Amino acid sequence: MVANFTIWLAPASIQKKVRDSIESAHHARPESRRLLDEAKAMVEKAILGNGCS
Repeated sequence: MVANFTIWLAPASIQKKVRDSIESAHHARPESRRLLDEAKAMVEKAILGNGCS
């Protein structure tokens, strides 16, 4: 059985804000991964006693 329900169609301005936010997050992902990898490497060096500068 499929229920009847209404889906709200957001105004174009809201759709644009949502789309812009999603695109911004998508483009920021590679940099966030790079920074996370860099932080992990620094923690690993600190734990192993090699220090980090």
